Amino acid sequence: MTERELQQARAVVDVRCWVSGENEAEVMGAEKVGMSDRLLTAAEVAGQLSVPVSWVRGATRAGHLPHVELGRYRRYRWADVETYIEQQTCGGAGFRKHTPTIGGAR
Repeated sequence: MTERELQQARAVVDVRCWVSGENEAEVMGAEKVGMSDRLLTAAEVAGQLSVPVSWVRGATRAGHLPHVELGRYRRYRWADVETYIEQQTCGGAGFRKHTPTIGGAR
């Protein structure tokens, strides 16, 4: 499969996930996805997260993004990356420290 065909297949899966609300493993079946057992490159992680490769490498050097060291190479387990993403969730309801007032009334 060429790189272009792989990108097109990923785009189809991404749309199906967005429409159905399921994750990639549920849409394709965990055996077909292969993300859970395969080590990923920085470029593949960047593609999945829609960030520049330089961000992935910087987060790895800073010790934020979990990775596997294979000599001079760094590889990533998708499950570890997903866990990292879950830990980065912030904001939402109740994040304000102060309640705004109308017309200075307290």
